[in-house]
Amino acid sequence: MGTEITFMKKICMQSLRLLYTLFALWSLTLNCFSQGLSFYGNEKRISERSSFQVFTEDRLPDFSKELNVSFEYSVQNIGSPGYILLLKDENSGKAFNLNYLYRWDGSTRFIFAEDGKKAYYSVDYANGDLNHRWIPVSIHLYNARNRAKICIGNDSILLEDIGLKGEAFSPNICFGMYDYILETASFSIRNLSVANEKRKWTFPLNESHGENVHDSSGTILGKVKKPVWLINQSYYWNPVFTHYSSTPSGITFDKKQHQIFIYTADSLFSYDLDDKASRQIPFQNRISSRDLQLG
Repeated sequence: MGTEITFMKKICMQSLRLLYTLFALWSLTLNCFSQGLSFYGNEKRISERSSFQVFTEDRLPDFSKELNVSFEYSVQNIGSPGYILLLKDENSGKAFNLNYLYRWDGSTRFIFAEDGKKAYYSVDYANGDLNHRWIPVSIHLYNARNRAKICIGNDSILLEDIGLKGEAFSPNICFGMYDYILETASFSIRNLSVANEKRKWTFPLNESHGENVHDSSGTILGKVKKPVWLINQSYYWNPVFTHYSSTPSGITFDKKQHQIFIYTADSLFSYDLDDKASRQIPFQNRISSRDLQLG
């Protein structure tokens, strides 16, 4: 009888630890992703990827003198490169873009370029510096002076002679897919603001459904196709990983590596929250249930 009570205590402790870990992960998600908009990359089919036009054609302000786009950026899938943002003037055909590039040396690169022509600026980050973090991004174009100021994280640069040379340039502002752009990065944005020399618009991105995007005053200005609103992930459980075991098991969470570890009598299982990938490592020798200490 004493052995059964001891075993039940161990199982209860195991369950409490599991609940604590799940609650901690849910709290992390709630704090980091309370509002915003997410975009899928190559982990999803093209038909499932989002397209966000900040201003619809009938509400597009005049940015021919100055444009400032600011937002916070979070990588969702480190290994998914592609477009983040496109600034395109439909009349002149001229466009600038912000791209994300995954590199096999353990780093990632952001690139600001004239679309299809010339890269003006790039900055590298170690992968570990981006996981589950929001970084500030701003692109400020001074059209009349033919220059731009780019800020990504703690890095910034003032670019001279960006190819405008007095040309009329009043672009659409598009995140994710747009027209011929199909390869998009996997990312989320929040706290978006857009300004010209006269006015500033802020977008809370706190919608939970629909394709309309409102500014802070509640006016519908933009449109997003196939939206993934982050607020829904903050208040509803979203299953991402399931594990079953017929033997006593233990669980722990590595905060630095963002991995869940589950150990049983014969294997060690891991789930990586960044890559959304699971692994199983069999033990060479099976552990007896008498030697597997839980609690």
